[in-house]
Amino acid sequence: MTNKNILIISTEGWDHVFVSKHHYAQALSKMDNRVFFLNPNTGKKKIRRISPTLTVINNTQVRGIRFLPKIFCQLIFLFELWRIERVLNVKLDIIWTFDPSRFFDLGLLKSKVKIFHLVDWNQNFQRNTLAKTADLCLTTSDYLCEELKNFNVNTFNIGHGCNFPIKKNEIKTTRKKNIQVGYVGNLDISYIDWALLRKLFNDHQDKTFNLVGPISSQTIHKNGLDEFENCHTKGRVSSAEISSILQDFDILILAYKANEYAKQLANPHKVLEYLASGNVIVSTYTAEYEKHPELIEMTKTQEEFLNRFELVAKNLSIYNSSENREKRISFAQGNSYEKKIDEVDELLKKIM
Repeated sequence: MTNKNILIISTEGWDHVFVSKHHYAQALSKMDNRVFFLNPNTGKKKIRRISPTLTVINNTQVRGIRFLPKIFCQLIFLFELWRIERVLNVKLDIIWTFDPSRFFDLGLLKSKVKIFHLVDWNQNFQRNTLAKTADLCLTTSDYLCEELKNFNVNTFNIGHGCNFPIKKNEIKTTRKKNIQVGYVGNLDISYIDWALLRKLFNDHQDKTFNLVGPISSQTIHKNGLDEFENCHTKGRVSSAEISSILQDFDILILAYKANEYAKQLANPHKVLEYLASGNVIVSTYTAEYEKHPELIEMTKTQEEFLNRFELVAKNLSIYNSSENREKRISFAQGNSYEKKIDEVDELLKKIM
């Protein structure tokens, strides 16, 4: 997958905290491709050059297309993509879309490679139609893979990619006296098990809990976070800072309502970022890592989570030994975005 003109269609804009869409765009642009990153509908007609091989574009698309007959949808999408090509003065080779709400019926695009990449279970707009008309469907969990295979046999679970595998000689070894526990991610999402976290904060007042990521005052007050002196919220940070921040902690946690949102939480993207730090992870259930018990201290109940956390905290020298750190970091390195792109390239060669 080199020397191609690639359109990435994203559900999050370029100024969003970087997630998989942004990282794939960056990695592809460094592999002798010309990448064009299409922001969500913004109403602004603007082109922004990020690098000589990476361009961010805004595009205003007609709304309500899904209510039109199929042939009209396809013709409108064909026209929209032609207009993008004309503005950019390129001929696109690959359409790589993460957004099932736009350009969801690509049946008339015979001359372009069409990839549908579904990363979240809750992205359930027109994904069945998009899956049918794509050449290749990619997912991040077996749940999603089984769903899309009903509409396209060329569907494969390739998991998530990791943007910043840390080299072993970059691991921080100086630690603070009291144990530092970290969570990094959006703290306003509905999946977080705040009852479990409050119990954790209360049971371990000798440890410092650092919550890093977007959080509203409503979330803080609703969950009584200001009642705990050992709990600190850090707010939003840039993607570039996350790697260094994760290394500042001794234990990383994932505390989700796993039973209620099992399919959505089957493979959280942050797990690979956590693993890249080398630090031990105590987590609620996440299906995709059940086959890797050596990487995550995964639990299935609140009581089990609390007990496992206490065990880990008392035996940090074992859980964060050089050997265990290397296992986690090596796994993250094996899932770099560059390696994922090579995997996609091989899949395309087999099916095209």
